[in-house]
Amino acid sequence: MSTASTRGKLFAAFARRLGYVNDGQLDLACQARRRDPSRELADILVAQGAIDERNRALIEEVVASHLAPHAGDAEACFAAILDKGWVPAALCADGSDPPTAAGAPMGPEPPVVAWEEGHADALTETVTLGSYTSGGSRYELLERKFSGGMGEVWIARDRELNREVLLKQVLPRLAENARNRGRFLREARTGAILEHPGIVPVYDIGQHPGGQLFQVMRYFRPGSLYKKIAAYHLAHPDALDELAFRTLLGHFATACRAIEFAHTRGILHLDIKPQNIVTGDFGETQIIDWGLAQITDADMLEKVHEESGNIASGSARGDSVTPASREKPAATAVLPRGLRGTPAYAAPEQWKGDPQVLGPWTDVYGLGATLFEILAGKTPFKVPSPMLEEDVEIGNLHREVKPWVPANVRAICRKAMAVKPGDRYATAAALADDIERFLADEPVAAWPDPWRVRLWRFVKRHRTAVAAAGVLLATTTVALAIGNVLVARERDVAVRNSRMARQVIQELNVEIGDDFWSTIPQADARRVFMMSKAVDHYRQLVRDHPFDRGILREAAEAMRRLANLFRATGQSEEAMEMYRESLGIQEALPNRTELEWRDLIDTEADRAGAILASSGAEAAIPWHARARKIAEGFSSQFPGSRLALSVKARTTTDLASSYDNADQPDEAIRLFDVAIESYRVILAREAPIRDDTILAVAAMIDAMRCYRRAGESGKAARLSGEAMAAAANLLKMANDDPNHRLLWALGAREQALSAQPPLAVGVLDPIVSELQTILHEHPDIDGFKTVLAETLIDAAELAIARTDSAVAQQAAEKAAVLLAEVSGDEAREMRAKALLLHGRAAVMAGDKQTAQISLRSASDLCRQELRGRLSPAVAALRTTIESELEALQQK
Repeated sequence: MSTASTRGKLFAAFARRLGYVNDGQLDLACQARRRDPSRELADILVAQGAIDERNRALIEEVVASHLAPHAGDAEACFAAILDKGWVPAALCADGSDPPTAAGAPMGPEPPVVAWEEGHADALTETVTLGSYTSGGSRYELLERKFSGGMGEVWIARDRELNREVLLKQVLPRLAENARNRGRFLREARTGAILEHPGIVPVYDIGQHPGGQLFQVMRYFRPGSLYKKIAAYHLAHPDALDELAFRTLLGHFATACRAIEFAHTRGILHLDIKPQNIVTGDFGETQIIDWGLAQITDADMLEKVHEESGNIASGSARGDSVTPASREKPAATAVLPRGLRGTPAYAAPEQWKGDPQVLGPWTDVYGLGATLFEILAGKTPFKVPSPMLEEDVEIGNLHREVKPWVPANVRAICRKAMAVKPGDRYATAAALADDIERFLADEPVAAWPDPWRVRLWRFVKRHRTAVAAAGVLLATTTVALAIGNVLVARERDVAVRNSRMARQVIQELNVEIGDDFWSTIPQADARRVFMMSKAVDHYRQLVRDHPFDRGILREAAEAMRRLANLFRATGQSEEAMEMYRESLGIQEALPNRTELEWRDLIDTEADRAGAILASSGAEAAIPWHARARKIAEGFSSQFPGSRLALSVKARTTTDLASSYDNADQPDEAIRLFDVAIESYRVILAREAPIRDDTILAVAAMIDAMRCYRRAGESGKAARLSGEAMAAAANLLKMANDDPNHRLLWALGAREQALSAQPPLAVGVLDPIVSELQTILHEHPDIDGFKTVLAETLIDAAELAIARTDSAVAQQAAEKAAVLLAEVSGDEAREMRAKALLLHGRAAVMAGDKQTAQISLRSASDLCRQELRGRLSPAVAALRTTIESELEALQQK
C-alpha cells in the first residue's frame, strides 16, 4: 500500500468517525477510487460534495495529530486505528488497495456465513436467487434518495433483469441490532403480503455481506403525491383548475381503496401522508412505507413472522427458535407505545400511545389529513407548534383550505378528520365512495345538497322537459337574480381577498422566519427585508382595523418574529425596538385570553433572551424577572389553567438559569426548587402533553447541573430519578424524535456526573455514542454539535482527574473539531476550554510541543473579542490558559 493511498484512507476513516460523511457517501467514494486509482479519497469526497474545503482542513488536522505519535508513518498509524476498530467496512473491503494490519498479508475476503435454518439471516441469505453472483452484488447502488433514523433508500440497478429498482436498507450502524432487524423484516413481509395494484410491490429481500438487510421494491420516477400537490398549488394558487384538481382526487381515491384492501387483511398503515403515496405519469397510485404498520389480525401476524423463524422474538444472531416452540403472537404486540407516525397527520388517538384504541378509523383520519393538503397546499397543522397535541385533540386546525374548494369536498375532509373516531367515515372505502360521487357530480354522504344544487342536478338530467317551462320564468327573473348575485359576489370577494392576504402574509412570515434559511449563505439580508415588508403590511392593517383582535395578534406575532431574526443576525438595537413595538400591541389588549397572555409572555421572554445573548446573564436577570412577574399575573387571572402554570414554571426556570450563569447559586437553587415543584404538579396530572414534559425534563436537567456545581451532588442525584422517568415517558411518546433522545441523553449525563463516589473514565461513553448517533442523523443542527462537544469536555475532565491522558486528549480533540463548525460566543468559549483540556492532557503525557500548540490556540480564541467585550467567564478562562502556558514555557 502506497503512503499517499494510506494517508487517504486515514483521512476517510477519520471523516467517517467524526461524522462528516456517512457510510453511503464513503461507499460511493471507494467505488469512484476503484474506477480511477489515481484519485485520492479526500479529493473524491470534496468533489462529491460530501465535505467542503473547510471541513477537509479540520480533518487533515486530526490526521496530522494522530500521525505525530507514529513519527508520520501512515502505515503504522493505519494499523493502529484498524486494531481499535476505527476503520469503516468500506475501507476494509476496498479491493483497489486492501488494508493490512502491522504489515501482515491480507487473505481472501471471508465467506458469507450460512446461518442456522429458520433464522432471519438464513432467510435473507437464501431467499433471493442470484442476489450475489460472480462474487458481487446483484444490485448496484446509483443514487441515495434519502436517509432516516433506521434505514436509507437508494435508486439501484438490478443487474440480472437490467432495470431500476428502489432499494431500502438498514443503516450500517444498526445492522447487528436484532430489534431493528426484526422491524425491518416485518415491514418488508407486510408489504410483500399485501399484493394489490395500489400497494408498491416488494420484489426481493436480502442481506449485504456486511450484515445490512435490504428490500427491493418497484420504482418509477415521477414521485410522490406530495410533489404533485405542491406543483398544483404553485401553478394555481388562487383559482381552481378543474381537470388537474380532479386528477389529484383520483389519485387520492385510489389510495383510499388500497388502504381499504390492507384493512381487510387486518393491517393498519398508521403513517398515511402525501409523501407515502407515489404516483406515475400513467395513472399509477401506490402506497409505500409499512414500517409503522400495526397488524390487528392474529393469523396475519403469524403469517408475517412464520417464515422468518425467530425474528419476532428479537433473538440475537446465532440463536434459534423453532415454530413448534414459538407461541402464537398477540395481534397488537407489534406496535410500540407512544406516538408513531408524522405529527401533522396523526389522529388524536395516536397521540395517546395506546394500540388498543387504534383501528381503520385512524387511517381514515390520515387520509383526511392528506385530502386537506390537496385542498390547502399545506398540512393541516404547523410543525413544530407548542400546542400541537392539544390542537389535534380539539380539532383546532392551523390552516384553511383554499377559498375555491367546493363545499361538498370541504365537508368530506371535515368528516374524515373528525376528532371523534365515531364521527369519521366507517371505512376508507366509504371515504373513497364519497370522493368518487363528487367526481361523478353525484350527491355526497357528508354534505346534503342545498336546494339550488338539487335543482341544478334535476335540470341537468331532465333538460328537455324543463326547457320549455323555464323560458318564461327565466326571462322575468334573470335581471333581478343577476343583480343580487353580483352584489353578494362583490362583498364575498372583498372579504375573501382580505382573509387570503392576511393568510399569505402570515405564512410568508412563518416560512421566512424558519431557522432552515439561516443555513443558506447570504439569505439573512433577504429574510430581514421580506419580513420587514410583512411587518409594514401589518402596521397598515392595524391602522385600518384598530379593534380587530385577530389582526392585532398577528401583527404582534410578526413583529416578534422579525425581532428574533434581527437578534439572530446580530442587529440588537433593531431587535429591541421591534420587541417594544410588539409588546406595546400585546399589553394594550383588554381582557386577554389565555393564548394572548401566552403570546405576551413569550415576547417578553424572547426580549430577555436577546439581552442575555448580547449583554450577559446579570443584565438579563431583571428582564427574566419581568417575564416571570407577568406570568404570575396570568396565573392569578386563570388560577386553574394548565397553560398558565406551565408558562409560570418556564419563566421561573429562565430566571433561575440566569442567576446560575451569573454565579449566584443560592438564588438560582431557590428558583429551581420552585420551578421543579410546578412541573411536578403538571406531570402528576392525567396525560400531560408532550411540550410540558419536554420543558419539565429540560428544567430538571438545568437544576441538576446547578445543584452539582453548587456542591449539592446528593440533591442532583435525587432529582435525576424524576428526570430520567420523565425522559423515558417522552421516548414512549415518540422514541424516534431526536429531541426526545437528546433530552434522555442529557438527563443520563447529569445523572452520571452527579453520582457518588466520582465515576470512572468511560462512564460517559454510551451517552457520547447516543449523541453521535443523533448528530449523524441530523448533521446540520448546531445545537446537537454543541451538546455532544460539551459532553466530550466532561469526559475529558473526568479522564484528566483519573490521569488518563490518552482518553482526555481524544475527547478534547473531538470537542474542538465539532465546535469549530459552530458560530457564536458560547461555542468559542467552549472550544477554548476544550483546547485547554487538550493541552493539560498533553502535559500529562509529556508532550510539551502539542501542549503549547493547544494552549496558544485556546489563548487566541479568548483574545478574539466579540462586540468589543469579554464576558467575565471568558476573561477568567483566558487568565487560566495564559497562566498554564507561561508555566509550561518555564519548564
